Amino acid sequence: MNGKIDIAASLSADPPNNQAAVFFNAPNPSRYYTDFDGDAKSDFTIFRPNTGIWWTLFSKDSSYRAINFGLSSDKIVAGNYDGDGKTDVAVYRPSEGVWYIRLSSTGEAKLQQLGLTEDIPVQSDFDGDEKADIAVYRPSSSYSYILQSRSNSILYEKFGTAKDIPAPNDFDGDNKSDIAVFRPSDGIWYMLKSKDGSFSSIKWGSVSDVPSLMSLDH
Repeated sequence: MNGKIDIAASLSADPPNNQAAVFFNAPNPSRYYTDFDGDAKSDFTIFRPNTGIWWTLFSKDSSYRAINFGLSSDKIVAGNYDGDGKTDVAVYRPSEGVWYIRLSSTGEAKLQQLGLTEDIPVQSDFDGDEKADIAVYRPSSSYSYILQSRSNSILYEKFGTAKDIPAPNDFDGDNKSDIAVFRPSDGIWYMLKSKDGSFSSIKWGSVSDVPSLMSLDH
């Protein structure tokens, strides 16, 4: 793996109930993608909206776990928020603008206010401390609001347009996620690199494509 994220586009219909599990966890996405047991392997995990239950099949020993955490209207925002090398069960509740996180290190629930009803959650490691930062993208203003776990301070940056799809991740290999968007209207990815603050873009995709972020270099 080269420590950088590869750009990919996927043609796909919306999943049932729009509960797509998307995990942005730089610097090493394969390590934390859906790794709920900390063995450096992704675990099969589903969230059942009608019951609010997360079902996880652990790759370490083939055992399974069921955790009731969330409502049908919540958005999935699982990530490694406590830095213990395991993905934490988490949801964002747009109606409240509140993040609900079950920390795997302690089993305790953490609540954090950040966001409005219109906001799109974009949790990722923007400050390079190997913890997912709570963050949202606001289409109406094109601002990203990031609660940095290292300093507990809020960073905000205007980048993108109302119709862009937020797609942050580590594109420059500095172990920090870059603010980035995919613009379906022109099939171009626009990136604000954290390494030096430079702007870059690349055309890869078309109007109907869905951006997919993963590490493909092994």
